Amino acid sequence: MTEQDGSKHDRIRRQNKTTVRTTVRMTEQDNSKHDRTGRQNKTTMMSDCYIALECWEAVELDYAGYGGKVLARLFKKHQNTQMHFPNLVGIPEYDLEGNGKVSAHGAAVLKELGRLLRGAKNATALIELLGRHPCAVKILKLFIAVLVEVMTEKGHPRYKLRAFERVMVDIIANIDD
Repeated sequence: MTEQDGSKHDRIRRQNKTTVRTTVRMTEQDNSKHDRTGRQNKTTMMSDCYIALECWEAVELDYAGYGGKVLARLFKKHQNTQMHFPNLVGIPEYDLEGNGKVSAHGAAVLKELGRLLRGAKNATALIELLGRHPCAVKILKLFIAVLVEVMTEKGHPRYKLRAFERVMVDIIANIDD
């Protein structure tokens, strides 16, 4: 290898380091990297996916806890959503958070959401858990918004949650297509 080849190799290595730094920096910025359709470019999406998966590890450790809290809060904030879950209709508001049925259903929704986050292509099971009706995607959007609130309360860093939200927006856009 000649001296000229060595300097070319060093230059490429420096460019790669700069690209990685830029990608990480871009991830911490807000929604500046979306194209006209609202979707992210591939480099940013991959970076956001890694960060979203870091956040998801805490959720995986306590599906029932997160699921029960998210569904209970969803039903309290948006009372009309409870009617879309036939097995949960009739549970009084004061009993939502500690209810085993609510926690189990919330855990099932989170598990399916986790499968989508990890790259599963089929959202059918998730849509069925959300009631399999025209409002399922709208309920999923509300569910994710409440999930982010709960994750904020649990101490997840805000920049990681922004990355998580961006990934979820992309997943919902793929479901809508």
